[in-house]
Amino acid sequence: MKTNVVGCFNVAKYAAHFMSQQPEVNGDRGCIILVTSPAGVEGQKGQTAYGASKGAVNGMVLPITRELGKLKIRVMAISPGVFITPMTDLVPKKAMDVLKAHSPLARFGVPAEFAHLAQSIIENPFINGGIWRIDGGMRMPNL
Repeated sequence: MKTNVVGCFNVAKYAAHFMSQQPEVNGDRGCIILVTSPAGVEGQKGQTAYGASKGAVNGMVLPITRELGKLKIRVMAISPGVFITPMTDLVPKKAMDVLKAHSPLARFGVPAEFAHLAQSIIENPFINGGIWRIDGGMRMPNL
């Protein structure tokens, strides 16, 4: 809870303070992008605390959007599925194979795809107040 909920809240608070002091550029002062997880909506057994914390992040996106809109600061969240990162290197191959079998694209995301979505959100000044899943259509199995 401290990392996911309090951490996201504090990052948004301090980023908003800094952004609010910047000049508007084309009616925009910036975009805060929080990172959540599909577990915040469809957590698996054994993920109660994690799922609850990511659900709380999901729940703060729209209220923060509404609060910061008057300052011309946009707020979004990205909800990534399984991505190949150093953290997934720690997951046993057998578990990764099971997850991959549930992926419609038969693969996991790569960091460049996450970055591309973040860049698209930042560059489009009318994207605001939502949570974008980037998971290749994968839904976590109930194992």
